[in-house]
Amino acid sequence: MEPVHENELFAKVRAIAQSSHGDLLRKFVDILYKQVEEYDEEPLTKEDLTTIRAAEEAIERGEYYTLEELKKELDL
Repeated sequence: MEPVHENELFAKVRAIAQSSHGDLLRKFVDILYKQVEEYDEEPLTKEDLTTIRAAEEAIERGEYYTLEELKKELDL
């Protein structure tokens, strides 16, 4: 793993937090922070992280359902 350059990291986090992905970033930070705060009996695996990255890329490409679309598809 590369060494963390705090100023660069903070600048990136700030930019993401102020973007349309801010809520997603906050959720990920909460998940990771919780893992640091308390022992996680089921930590994220490399496969989990790969799946998360793939999902983020799909979202970037616009490949997702809105809640309304999902409800419509499921006849809810």
